Amino acid sequence: MIEIYDNSLQILVLLICGVIATYKAVKYNSRSWTILTFFYGSWVLGSIYWVFCIIFYGKSPSVTTVADIAWCTAYLFLYLLINQLAPLEKGWHKRLFPWLGPVFVAAMMVYFMLEGSIFSNLMMAVFIALLLHTCLIRISDRKNFRHVFFLCLVTLILIFLEYALWLTPWSSFGDSIYNPYYWVDVLITISFIFFIPAVKKAVTA
Repeated sequence: MIEIYDNSLQILVLLICGVIATYKAVKYNSRSWTILTFFYGSWVLGSIYWVFCIIFYGKSPSVTTVADIAWCTAYLFLYLLINQLAPLEKGWHKRLFPWLGPVFVAAMMVYFMLEGSIFSNLMMAVFIALLLHTCLIRISDRKNFRHVFFLCLVTLILIFLEYALWLTPWSSFGDSIYNPYYWVDVLITISFIFFIPAVKKAVTA
């Protein structure tokens, strides 16, 4: 029951943020706000699927591919958003630091493949690696990408919280309010709110 409340709260926050982003996209005829709207929309579709499975089957979905595709699409929209707001110049591939992101994701992918679906973990790893890499490029060159630093930071926090969520042993605590899984998920929900001011700062810089 707590999982339903947790995911319902997340859906509500995503819908509110999506409405705000849609309003700004229409008001300012902004491609960046439109992409953010698609990000919220994609994530909320995955969350709705997850809640429906809990309601109708009484448990989290055993096959998570549908939700994973929705969330990977959301990561793709974040990747497009950052590249829309801060296009890369020549020579970015020569920097070593940003490649640490994909290396970390690859290591985590191997770990999760030993525990679950190969396809879902591979798909998720590809999109997260792309997003993490593009964020680290901008963060490592804050002088030229100052306007998207906050957006990249919020994105990194979201990715960090996602990995923290996946590594949290849900079964050890069960469906209890004391389960750290739910508290990490609440932090993820809160992080969605900060994309609004982050994009606002980037587009008005």
